[in-house]
Amino acid sequence: MSDAFSMSRRRRAKNSNIVSVLDVGSYKVCCLIGELEQSYATTGVRGPKFRLLGIGHQRSQGISSGAVVNLRQAQAAVSTAISQAEQMSGVNVENVYLAIACGNPHSRTFDGHVDVTEGIVGDADIARLEAGARAFAVHDGSALLSLNRIVFGLDAVPDVSDPRGLAARRLYANHHAVTVDPNALRNLCLLLESCHVEPVTLLPAGFASALAVTTEAERRTGVTCIDIGSGVASIASFADGHFVYAASIPIGGQQVTHELAHALAVSLAEAERIKTLYGSLILTASDEHEIVPLTREADGPDGLPEMTRAEVARIVAGSMYRLLMRIRQCLDGCGVARVRSAGVVLTGGVSDVLGLEEFAAGHLARPVRIAAAPRLDGAAGRLPGSVSSPAFSCATGLALAAATPPLLIPVRERKTQVRQGYFGRIEQWLRESF
Repeated sequence: MSDAFSMSRRRRAKNSNIVSVLDVGSYKVCCLIGELEQSYATTGVRGPKFRLLGIGHQRSQGISSGAVVNLRQAQAAVSTAISQAEQMSGVNVENVYLAIACGNPHSRTFDGHVDVTEGIVGDADIARLEAGARAFAVHDGSALLSLNRIVFGLDAVPDVSDPRGLAARRLYANHHAVTVDPNALRNLCLLLESCHVEPVTLLPAGFASALAVTTEAERRTGVTCIDIGSGVASIASFADGHFVYAASIPIGGQQVTHELAHALAVSLAEAERIKTLYGSLILTASDEHEIVPLTREADGPDGLPEMTRAEVARIVAGSMYRLLMRIRQCLDGCGVARVRSAGVVLTGGVSDVLGLEEFAAGHLARPVRIAAAPRLDGAAGRLPGSVSSPAFSCATGLALAAATPPLLIPVRERKTQVRQGYFGRIEQWLRESF
C-alpha cells in the first residue's frame, strides 16, 4: 500500500461524517462502516442518513452469551470482521458504536430531585440532577451502560417537558438506568483495545435492535423488542416514546443446537445444519414419517441414528418454549404496567424459525410480530448484498443511532484528558467508567 493511499485513508477515518458500528455476538461478529449524509425524508425535512460503505462479518469465536471467554480467539474474529469492512470501504476504523448484551443487564427506574438555587431552572440545575442520577445508578458498584430521562417535574407539577427558564423551588425527574457487571464490560473494552479500536458509544443490544425494527408510533403506544440471538435474548421495552425496561436472558439459538446434537449424537456443526434446514414449529402429517438426512463425519461412527422432521420440530419447540417462558417471566414481573400489556416485536437470527410468530404469541400471551432490519443504502456497485435481515437488526440499529442519536443522557461527564493519544483515551475511559 502506498504512503499516499495510507494517508488518504487516515484522513478519511478522522472525518466526523464517517462512523463505524460493531456487534459482537455469540454466533457472528459484524462491523459496518458508513458515512452520514444529509437527505430529504418523505416529509421534505432534511435529516441525517447512514450510507453504508463497507461491511465485514465473521463467525464468532471466544464469545459466549455476549461475553468474552477467550480473548485471543475473540480478537481474531473481531479483527478480521473490522479488516473486511475497512478493505471494502477504504477507511481505517478508529472509533466504534458498540452493542452490549453481556454483564447481566439490570434495569431500574428511580426519582431524583435538586433544589433550584436561583429560583429559575437553568442548565446547571439539570446537570446537577443528571450527576445525581449517575451516582445513584452505580451506587452498588455496577457499571452504567445507559441513562435516560422519562419525565421532569417542578414543585407540584408532575409532567413538564422542558423546565428551562421556569420558576420553581425544586426540580424533579424520573430516570431509567441500565447497569451491567463492570468486569464483563471491561473485558469487551479490552477486546476492542487489542483490536486497536476505541468504543465511543455503548448501547444495550436490545435497545439498538429496537431502533431498527420498531416504529416511533409503537414506542409511543408501548412495545417490547426481543432480539433472540445465538447466545442471548436481549429485551428492550418502551412506553410513551421512552426507554423504560431492559433485560437479557443468556440463552438463545445455541440451546436448540446443543439439544439436537445431544439427541442425535452428532457434532455441533451438524446439529446447526439440521436446525437451519429442518428446524420448524409447524408440523404436517408427512413430518411424522420423513427422515432427516444426516451427514456422516469422517471420524464418526458408521451407523447414523434416524430422526423424523416431526421429532426435530419437537426438540426445537421444547427449547423455544423454555426460552419464551423465561421471557414472559421477565415481562410479567416488570414494574412498568405498560410493558406487561405491550405487544412484542421479535427479531434476531433465531426469529427466522418457521412458525415462531404464532408459537410466541400463544406462549407470551401478547400480540407478536417478527421484523427484519430495514435496508441500509450503500455505495452503488461496491457492496455484495444487503444486511436487511433479522440477524443484522442490532448492527443496523447502531447505524441508525449514529445517524440520529437517541435521547440518552451521557453516562459520564466530560473531563480533561491527562494523557493524549489512543491508549490515553482508553485508559481515561476505563478509569472514568469503573
